[in-house]
Amino acid sequence: MMSVNLTGTFLMTKYTIPLMKRQRYGRIVNIASTAVLGAGYRGQAPYCASKASVVGLMLAVTREGGPFGIRCNAVGPGPTKTPSRTLLVQKEREIERTVPVGFIADAVDVANPVAFLSSKLARFITGQLLFVDGGVSIPWNIDHIVPVAEQA
Repeated sequence: MMSVNLTGTFLMTKYTIPLMKRQRYGRIVNIASTAVLGAGYRGQAPYCASKASVVGLMLAVTREGGPFGIRCNAVGPGPTKTPSRTLLVQKEREIERTVPVGFIADAVDVANPVAFLSSKLARFITGQLLFVDGGVSIPWNIDHIVPVAEQA
């Protein structure tokens, strides 16, 4: 897990930074997770640690790369439908009930903010972790006590 989530991100950054410095421009958007808030399930400590490390790397690159025109941010997806995440319909419905917007994201819901942060439109945004999670990360989300659907 650490080799994919942290080492892979670190190596990609390590080998692209010199080019970005030479051209005095670059955009890096790392993929973190809402798990950095400790919002994961039991048994996910390694996953949470690996994603929190990605955020730490993003913050360090922000300071070091800023003077060279390099912007580094991270996106923290919440529940997202991906080819590797096959859920039983029942489990998917249970998860949807915990998301304030009432549904699980599609990959494009995460890709669009990544595209924005990679664009020149985000030239003054750096060092930020943007949660793309349908409201899962809000501090007053008490979904683990009462599902959102029942709160209404």
